[in-house]
Amino acid sequence: LRDRSVEEAKDKDGVYTELWNLSKDIIERSLQINNFLNLLDLPESEWSGKTIINDVYLIEKRASGACRRNGDIILKSNSETKTIIHEHLHTRSFLNEPKNLREYFKLEEGTVEYLAEEICENQGIAYNPTYKSYVGKLREICEITGQKDEYDFAKKIFEIPLSERYNYLDELRNNYLREHPKLSKEKRRKLNAAVDGL
Repeated sequence: LRDRSVEEAKDKDGVYTELWNLSKDIIERSLQINNFLNLLDLPESEWSGKTIINDVYLIEKRASGACRRNGDIILKSNSETKTIIHEHLHTRSFLNEPKNLREYFKLEEGTVEYLAEEICENQGIAYNPTYKSYVGKLREICEITGQKDEYDFAKKIFEIPLSERYNYLDELRNNYLREHPKLSKEKRRKLNAAVDGL
């Protein structure tokens, strides 16, 4: 188990590195990614400043990464960029409302993964998708309701406090159905299934 603060890492040029030019050191990369996310006008991070490398723990949990309630991030020694982004997004989401995580687990994981994937898409970063069912529901909502840009939609949902996200999606669905009474039964069914499945 290696546990050291990322504050000790020597980040390239002090603060910020493009996602395609990150350090090979996972702990330093974690700091660089946090700094990158600071530039995206997202909710403030509750990250403790510590990134812990613990392959054994994550293998036992069958997880790629983890974010503790105290703000520590746990990663594998070979974590991909998208996983690090995903865990850092948790520090800007459920840590602001930690009591709601169990109630909104699907929505939290789906929203965080959706935005992480869209950030990677925008930056040209290859990634392995996770939480495909939850993200798929959000992508379905985006497509059916005619959102213009998936990144903007993912970011908009993410910026809504966790306890209010479902209500936003429910209202989006209801307004869309009311405004589009001739929507096909199949699309209506898919939209209802996507929202209700979160």
